[in-house]
Amino acid sequence: MKPLCPSRLPRVFSKFQQLFPPAIPKRMTAVGLAWLILGAVGCRSVAPPAPPMGSPEVRLVPASDPMWDDARIRGVVWPLVYNDGHYPPQGGVCSYYDEPQQLATGEWFNPEALTAAHKTLPFGTIVRCTRTDTGRSVTVVINDRGPYIDGRIIDLSRRAAEHIGLIGDGVAPCRIDILAYPIIEPMGPKGNG
Repeated sequence: MKPLCPSRLPRVFSKFQQLFPPAIPKRMTAVGLAWLILGAVGCRSVAPPAPPMGSPEVRLVPASDPMWDDARIRGVVWPLVYNDGHYPPQGGVCSYYDEPQQLATGEWFNPEALTAAHKTLPFGTIVRCTRTDTGRSVTVVINDRGPYIDGRIIDLSRRAAEHIGLIGDGVAPCRIDILAYPIIEPMGPKGNG
């Protein structure tokens, strides 16, 4: 990866402030932003690494995009990047859960939120889950780890399961398309799960 030139830091920081004013405090310095980015690059993750910030395939999701509405992890919206082929679609079986529990992000499960659990995608990733047998789909944010049953690729919240008619069936064949993922992965109490 090409190192971030210190002379470009003020320009990168001002671009971030323009795109994500609520996510980055104005008093944060360019050095602080660089520390966050470089610190995230050094973190190990089971998911593929995000493309470098200077590469042409990185397209930031503007704060005005409705995708941000439910993309909160511990009350914070993390700056998102559109998935332009970085993560391929995945196929398998979807299921749902609705028992009260603490999630891998440290939050408490809310069955009324449009959220889901995935084994490896970064917390804060926005995915569209489509039932391949009916074509019904729902967009959710990844905020937990699981499912832990072979063949299942995503566990939806109860509200998300209702959107695609999964409550009566319990499980269904599905495809998930990754729409956007956070530039810096938010961590839970045990890292990324």
